[in-house]
Amino acid sequence: MIVHGYYATTMTNKPIEVAMRKKGFRTYSVDLPGLNFQDMRISARIVAERVDEVCAKHNVEKAYMVGVSMGGLIGLQYIRKEGGATKIERFATLGSPFHGSPIAPLGRLISGFTAHA
Repeated sequence: MIVHGYYATTMTNKPIEVAMRKKGFRTYSVDLPGLNFQDMRISARIVAERVDEVCAKHNVEKAYMVGVSMGGLIGLQYIRKEGGATKIERFATLGSPFHGSPIAPLGRLISGFTAHA
């Protein structure tokens, strides 16, 4: 599962998806609507639905997850607060702002976005 970041789409992570497929992984992206401007708790619930869907489709209990940028924080929210700890075997993040981001205030101005843990 690949979770994209803030102000992004699934196409943003296409190079990661292609590289992972070349290594033999089946890849699925989580499409977060509206360029992922919504509350991260909503995004984490969307991730939960997608993980459940893909696991059921392949009759597996767990998946690997890669969170890119804000997608890493959303993945962590899913794992810690939305039941994902039992569904995710491995979790990796790329460029996730675990200590905040200097552009976060700009995002709040543009979209009214507020991150909640």
